[in-house]
Amino acid sequence: MKSVLRSKWATLLSHNQALIRRHLKGELPLPLSFWGTGFVALIVGFAVRQAADFFLSRTYSPYAEAILLLVGSTGNSACLAIWWIGGWRSATRRVEETGSRFWPALVKSFIVVNVLGQAYIYAAYIGPGLIDTMFDMAEDPQWGPREVRVGADRAQLEVHGGITRSVSAALERALASNPDVRVIGFDSHGGRAGAARAMMEVIRSRGLDTLVIKECSSLCALPFLAGKRRCVAEGARMGFHSPSFGGQTEGFGATQIREQMAATGVSAWFLDKVFATDPSSVWYPSLNELKRAGVVTDVTSEGCRRLR
Repeated sequence: MKSVLRSKWATLLSHNQALIRRHLKGELPLPLSFWGTGFVALIVGFAVRQAADFFLSRTYSPYAEAILLLVGSTGNSACLAIWWIGGWRSATRRVEETGSRFWPALVKSFIVVNVLGQAYIYAAYIGPGLIDTMFDMAEDPQWGPREVRVGADRAQLEVHGGITRSVSAALERALASNPDVRVIGFDSHGGRAGAARAMMEVIRSRGLDTLVIKECSSLCALPFLAGKRRCVAEGARMGFHSPSFGGQTEGFGATQIREQMAATGVSAWFLDKVFATDPSSVWYPSLNELKRAGVVTDVTSEGCRRLR
């Protein structure tokens, strides 16, 4: 039985390879080369890209992100290139054999537009995404200094600056060295989703409280929301916007982040506003809005230095 299946698989593979070779040489009829091969190329390319995006939203490693970006983009482009090459050659062959120029010219015009569109995608999306990933690998020096330090009260640790992989690791080390810590304070404009999620898990697993010292914006909200009790110090603020990667709005990743925020008790109306805010801007809700949405649970006249 296995030998029969192997034989059938080998036959099918051989036929497909022969069909692809004929397509690339322009030997297939123009309708089949353009419509038939095009349909398959779009479906397969879309599937490759979606699979890469799916796994991209579930990795914290910038090295894995770079690989997935390259796999998704080059896999999709390879499928399209096979379509374009065969379609172009088939159009040329049709002119030579029939003298008809209208449909071949239309097909070639469509291919040129598609090539230019793909070049735009690389320039506007893939390129910035790879550059963003390289900054992640380098720990984002453009965000300036960052640190995790013990606060004035030794029961409190403070996270200052961008949230990156080294910061999440530093938080775990600081907690191991300071077992009496009960509160994690934040003064951060945000950072990397992977590092923010890692910090979120650490804070939640230890049952710690969180507070905003001066500002907690963007993805800083994730570890803040992990607090058992959550407070904003007098004069401090929180900022929100939809997440982005390489300057572009997230897809699968945005859904995950929304689910994680909702799981902490944040109201749906508040999340709708957050994820409707463009990544290039920041929404600073009022303290009443933060309390009404369940983002903040406590406010103290002492600036949230002690929550317990």
